[in-house]
Amino acid sequence: MKSLLPLLFLGLLCVPATALALSPELPVAPECVQKKDCSGADLKSAQLSGMDLRGVDFRNADLREANLRGANLTKVNLIGAKLERATFREAIMKGANLEHAIAPKAVFNDADMEGASLKHLHARKSAFLRTKLIGADLRHADLKYSVFNKCDATRASFRHAELTGSNFSMATLDRADLSEAKLSSANAEQASFILTGLKFTDLSHARLTGSNFSTARLDSVNMEGANLRGANFTGADLFRSNFTGADLTQVNFTGVHARKTNFTKVTHEGMMLADLKSDTHCIWPDAIDPRRSNP
Repeated sequence: MKSLLPLLFLGLLCVPATALALSPELPVAPECVQKKDCSGADLKSAQLSGMDLRGVDFRNADLREANLRGANLTKVNLIGAKLERATFREAIMKGANLEHAIAPKAVFNDADMEGASLKHLHARKSAFLRTKLIGADLRHADLKYSVFNKCDATRASFRHAELTGSNFSMATLDRADLSEAKLSSANAEQASFILTGLKFTDLSHARLTGSNFSTARLDSVNMEGANLRGANFTGADLFRSNFTGADLTQVNFTGVHARKTNFTKVTHEGMMLADLKSDTHCIWPDAIDPRRSNP
């Protein structure tokens, strides 16, 4: 038995070495990443997940189908980069610059993009589920048919953004700027628009059931045919806006100030109109006159 002990000891020593040999190798950073200069580089399908990429220049780089999950891209330059189908899940992208990048069907789910610049970003059918977009700049971005469910876009700017058919259900857009943004046929059910700037915004035929527009300012907003069942407009300011044919069933208009706004052919069962102020230029259905609440 004593003669077997050395062999058993040697066997135990070999176990960790075997386990290490079988463990997957960590991805090696491409040479351009090590040199901090990947401008114009071909990094298609590159495996960059979990890497610290701060300070790397990715201007005009080809990162199509690349995997950057969990990577640190704080303040990284991605101007004009090709990002089609790239994955940025859980990536840290605070202050990153994605201006003029091409990113259709890219995935940014759970990424932290606070303060990032996405001006003129082309990212149709992309995913931003639960993404932090606090204070981000998305002016003139083309995000048609993209998904923003449960994202936090507090104080973000979407001025002139193309968001037709996009999904903002349960998203937070408080104090955001949606002026002149196109959200026709979008889904923003149970989204929050508290103190949001909405000027010349197109929300026609959008699904907005249960959404919160309290204290928001709607200036020349188009909500024609929108579904606003159960929405909250408490204290909102409505000016020259169009609600023609909208479903306002059980909508809360308490304390709303409406001027030169069109409510022709709206569905209005159960509307709450206490303390509503309406000027003589507003157009209401013949069946109701909310100004009677304020004799």
